[in-house]
Amino acid sequence: MVELAVAKGSLFILCTAALLYALISRFVQQLSIAERGRTESLKSYQAIFNATDEAIFVHEARTGRILEINDRMLEIYGYTRDEALSTDIGRLSEGTPPYSQAEAIEKVRKALTEGPQVFEWHCRRKSGTFFWAEVSLRKITTQSNERIIAVVRDISERKQTEEVLRESRAKLEAALESMTDAVFISDVSGQFLDFNDAFATYHRFRNKSECARTFAEYPGFLDVFMASGEPAPVEMWAVPRALRGETATNAEYTLRRKDTGETWVGSYSFSPIRDKDGGIVGSVVVARDITDQKRSEAYRSMGQEILLELSEEENLHTAIQHVIGLLKSATGVDAVGIRLEDGDDFPYFYQEGFPQDFLQKENSLLARSRDGGVCRDDCGNVCLECTCGLVISGQTDPSNPLFTSGGSAWTNNSLPLLHGAAAEDPRTNPRDECIHQGFASVALIPIRAKGGIVGLLQLNDHRTGCFTLEGIETLEEIAENIGEAMLRKQAEEKLIASERFLRTLTDHLPGMVGYWTDDLRCSFANKAYWEWFGRTSEQLIGITVRELLGEELFNKNEPYMRRVLQGEPQQFERTLVKTSGESRYTWAQYIPDLIDGTARGFFVLISDVTELKRAEEEKAKLETQLLQAQKMESVGRLAGGVAHDFNNLLTVILGHAELALLKMNQSGLFMDDIAAIRDAAERSADLTQQLLAFARKQTIAPKMLDMNATVTSMLKMLQRLIGEDIHLNWHPAANLWQVKMDPAQIDQILANLCVNARDAIVDIGKITIETRNSTFDKDYCDANFGFIPGEYVMLAVSDDGCGMEKGTMLHIFEPFFTTKGLGEGTGLGLATVYGIVQQNNGFIKVYSEPGQGTTFKIYFSRYEGECAPVAIENTAKTLLTGQETILLVEDESSILTMTTTLLERQGYNVLAASTPSEAIELAHKHADEIRLLLTDVVMPEMNGRDLARNLLQVCPKIKSLYMSGYTANVVAHHGVLDEDVHFISKPFSLPDLAVKVREVLDA
Repeated sequence: MVELAVAKGSLFILCTAALLYALISRFVQQLSIAERGRTESLKSYQAIFNATDEAIFVHEARTGRILEINDRMLEIYGYTRDEALSTDIGRLSEGTPPYSQAEAIEKVRKALTEGPQVFEWHCRRKSGTFFWAEVSLRKITTQSNERIIAVVRDISERKQTEEVLRESRAKLEAALESMTDAVFISDVSGQFLDFNDAFATYHRFRNKSECARTFAEYPGFLDVFMASGEPAPVEMWAVPRALRGETATNAEYTLRRKDTGETWVGSYSFSPIRDKDGGIVGSVVVARDITDQKRSEAYRSMGQEILLELSEEENLHTAIQHVIGLLKSATGVDAVGIRLEDGDDFPYFYQEGFPQDFLQKENSLLARSRDGGVCRDDCGNVCLECTCGLVISGQTDPSNPLFTSGGSAWTNNSLPLLHGAAAEDPRTNPRDECIHQGFASVALIPIRAKGGIVGLLQLNDHRTGCFTLEGIETLEEIAENIGEAMLRKQAEEKLIASERFLRTLTDHLPGMVGYWTDDLRCSFANKAYWEWFGRTSEQLIGITVRELLGEELFNKNEPYMRRVLQGEPQQFERTLVKTSGESRYTWAQYIPDLIDGTARGFFVLISDVTELKRAEEEKAKLETQLLQAQKMESVGRLAGGVAHDFNNLLTVILGHAELALLKMNQSGLFMDDIAAIRDAAERSADLTQQLLAFARKQTIAPKMLDMNATVTSMLKMLQRLIGEDIHLNWHPAANLWQVKMDPAQIDQILANLCVNARDAIVDIGKITIETRNSTFDKDYCDANFGFIPGEYVMLAVSDDGCGMEKGTMLHIFEPFFTTKGLGEGTGLGLATVYGIVQQNNGFIKVYSEPGQGTTFKIYFSRYEGECAPVAIENTAKTLLTGQETILLVEDESSILTMTTTLLERQGYNVLAASTPSEAIELAHKHADEIRLLLTDVVMPEMNGRDLARNLLQVCPKIKSLYMSGYTANVVAHHGVLDEDVHFISKPFSLPDLAVKVREVLDA
């Protein structure tokens, strides 16, 4: 056993030893492999370290001693390895100021404390020469030692290239800044890489610092237009076009600053910038301000148009108007005017654009003394004020920049003249009103004719820089043409005026005027003459009396003509038949034209005396018309005068009928009779309201309406109004919006329009009423004059009648304008319609052509209130009750008794008073009990409104309800129609009264 144990122990030792050997052998083998790997890694690191293109060296952070360098460092600096390793970082960091050793130490400090540092350095080689380097410093820690690894890249070639580029850029910038054209360069995103000073000037900035650097910003303050005048979308601007690859030369655009409104014209040349592969990387644009050039072209073209206008237009005033329009359009200035001589003064003959207050102050140029007299110089010449007067007087100094050799005065910035020293001001008697009105650019051009100044051409604009000397000289030529044309036209007009005077005089005489030669041929005939015989003036001249009158009438008149040619004036009455076949009574006078005692012909004066014979008939017609107007006025007065008493009576009848019905059983003997009385009273009340509506004296109470329902309720009445021969079409729109207005006004509108349509239809025709929802946006309204943006309910009335001419349509809404015959219309119908539409914030459009009918389209604003519309049909009302105390005041005893009974049946405690004084006495006795004052409006002693004010002192919390049968103007006269006033119109029914009383008490 011992041997066995020894054997086992020996075997264990051997196995253990074998295992240890194997492990040690493996470890030794792995150590050998690791050593070889470390050696290989070190070699790889050393190869990479020396193969890089940057100089690398490692030095101690504290002492600066160099610990390691690579081969590239030796090449760049020119040291041997031993020389480099034996020196320190201080020697290698020497450079030209500010690249000093102290600065290098500071960089090392920052690398240790703040992190890696990258910077450019002007380094010194061993040979003493310098080179540019990019240096990177980074801290590393090995075995608790802080060290700095420096990487140095030689960038001398790059710096040389940069210097060349800098010099090139400086030359390019100098060239750009010397250019008067705006030049701007962008990258592919539209970011401006560069632009010159002219770019700022071109875009009306004060300097380059104000300019936006991104193209996308410019549409915010610039409007751009194409050469055609159409707005240019952003994609059609120069930069986007160039970035799309387009190239253009002299592309014309008009630009306008949104903030100042200043406008100018530019000529653009642009192209894309491409890289070596042909890809677009940017754009270059050159813009030249050609505003002056375009203005000169416009001036020249304008001059030709003005010459043509002055030569073709016969009327001087019209010609001057057209010339002013041409000048204003071509120059683009705010105001243009022409002053012409008128006695001693030179007021504006015509102008466009000057404010009215300016014209009132500046129209006269006369200098006046304190007593209002006209001032004159020593030679007796009138003294004129203002620079206008200086130019007209020909007293300008051509040596002063303010004036030209042609005698004009002009400035592109008038403000300095206002603040300059008076002694240095070249003007005499300046008013400076142009400057006070904000006109910066002013041009005053003398109008000359036959060596003298006969007027002044004036151009003003609020902007600066509107004129050039070339433009002023062109305007001087135009002004001279205007002067010569004026003299020519004045002479022509004098001749024409003389002829026109004779023609006008004879044409407006109340009869025929003619001249017949001794051979009985016509050589003159006025308008009445040739209109009578249905011929033109040309057809009458040269015609013989026989040809004109015919054989029968010639024979009747021949004796008179024979005697007048013998020198005897003739007067006689005769009947003449017009070409229309109408016979007229005339009084004729033949007056001989005697020359040296011989009649060369005779004048004919013929008066139509038919109207004298018909005077009585006309008088009768006028009396009928007057009676009609008086009758209508009487109806209006009748409506106002009768309404109160009539409504009071109806109130009593209606009230007592309802009381009787309430007291009777449903099967009562007289139930139907009393109900008939009530119904008749209600119909009578409706007739009263219709009478008031006819007289336009009804109470106006706007309500939320369903237009379709309102129109539908009127159709039967409208059909009766227009008659059976005219078909009434009704086309309501589905889902029609609501409006808020008085239903009675809808009745008035439709009644007036349908009556007009009926009168425009001969015999059989049709009238169409339709509704529609309509919405108009700003763009539509800008393009269609008279439309207002918003949502509307349209009410249209159309007919297929005779239609209207444009001249008639201009006046249809004027009060008393009518195309109907005498006594057939007052001319107030459409005026009333127009007033109602305006009162309800709507508008009306009319479409008509002769023979094609007429359409009136009325637009009422959509009402979007939350309350439900008032129903058209009467609805049953619940008889509401209460227990409050009501002070009832009514001077009509029957109404007082009846109303008391009605209120008491509803449970109220009623204090009845027949006069205001009695009501005040009751109020003092029952001040704490009274909750409501129900009073008539017009009573003896005081009206209902004054009574309510008095009672408020006794009962501060009392509420008031007014009742009246008066028309709207009477009620309004007594203050009932204010918004805070509660009102019930007589006659009223028990349900109406019960609901209204409860409504006021609960308010």
